[in-house]
Amino acid sequence: MPLDTTENIKGPIKAAILVQSMNEQSANRLMSSLTPSERDVITHHLRNLETISPEVIDRVAKEFALRARQAKNNTAALPN
Repeated sequence: MPLDTTENIKGPIKAAILVQSMNEQSANRLMSSLTPSERDVITHHLRNLETISPEVIDRVAKEFALRARQAKNNTAALPN
């Protein structure tokens, strides 16, 4: 059964979707920045991913970008 909605998709699975959608160099760079246990979880989900609709990939990427912007803004607001 394909993944065609982001409802009820847990964070680690979203991370696997994001990694799968990246080019190899970007995916390797991202995976190398994770802890061994984080890599293990994402690798497990990568092995078990079903067909993912382009809409879900797009939503996951947009959610990641939004969260990254929010984190950057929160960090920028911290005192030095």
